[in-house]
Amino acid sequence: KLGYRATPVTVIDGEVVVGFDRGKLQRLLGLS
Repeated sequence: KLGYRATPVTVIDGEVVVGFDRGKLQRLLGLS
């Protein structure tokens, strides 16, 4: 939907995480 094909894109609460940024994903999900 965002134009990325090979790179996983995760949208959490309006924040777009391109690729697998574990630290950022955990922070956005409140797991850190």
